[in-house]
Amino acid sequence: MINEVQYDPVQGGTDVAFEWLELLNRTGGTVDLTGWGIADNNSIDYLPSLLLAPGDFAVIAAGSGFYDNFTDFTGDIVFVADGSIGNGLNNGGDRLILTDFTDRVIDALSYGDDTSVMLPSCLDVSGGHSLERQPAGLDTDHASDFVDNGSPSPGDGLEFATPAYTPVTTMIPPPTSTPIPSTASTPTPKCTAAGDGDNTPTASASPPPVSTCSPILSAIIGPSSTNSPDISPSPGPSSAFGPTQTPAPDAGASITGIYLAAAACVVFAGITSIVVVLLRRRG
Repeated sequence: MINEVQYDPVQGGTDVAFEWLELLNRTGGTVDLTGWGIADNNSIDYLPSLLLAPGDFAVIAAGSGFYDNFTDFTGDIVFVADGSIGNGLNNGGDRLILTDFTDRVIDALSYGDDTSVMLPSCLDVSGGHSLERQPAGLDTDHASDFVDNGSPSPGDGLEFATPAYTPVTTMIPPPTSTPIPSTASTPTPKCTAAGDGDNTPTASASPPPVSTCSPILSAIIGPSSTNSPDISPSPGPSSAFGPTQTPAPDAGASITGIYLAAAACVVFAGITSIVVVLLRRRG
């Protein structure tokens, strides 16, 4: 990626020969930059053979005039064959585009009055300053990735001592733990009996015993009273007063009839005995 660029060196007038930019390999592997291109708004320059190790910087400079401003520089550097980056970087606004050997765009920025890559574009800095990603390697595709650096530091690896970018690695997700279910509680059933206002189930009462009276005993007892279970009548023709029901004989009348019959038998037997005695005496 393009990590820093000085498009307006301290030299006045034509300063194309002193312009430079810095590339940073923020990947986890060495990159072969052979055939990669650096373009501005007008033309492109292709890089010669250059291997860039992970986390390393390389300076792409217009020419040896670079050392006039950075006499202590000892890092990797590549000079552009024709002595200018593109057709020279415009101090008021321009663009920089980094492409790989297949001409695929890898990184780009625009500054000043050039909004072809970023809108808004990176700010236009003063002469002798540089535009630099801060922290090194920061890349959100916004102009805010770059700051005005009043003390340019091309190829200074200390910038990347704590990189903002960490190479992506495949992480094995931790095993998913199966939650232990809590003790299941049996919900209290809601009572549905009519008139019951709470949710507490009531014990079901055992059904009353069914009378097993024989037909003869039922006839003697007669119609059921308020303290005895009702005996459903056999269905019959409907009337205004409900189903027709054949009344059972009254228990008291039945017993009285039995006593009267017995008494009659006794009286009859007594009269017969008297008659027999009288007839024998006359004979």
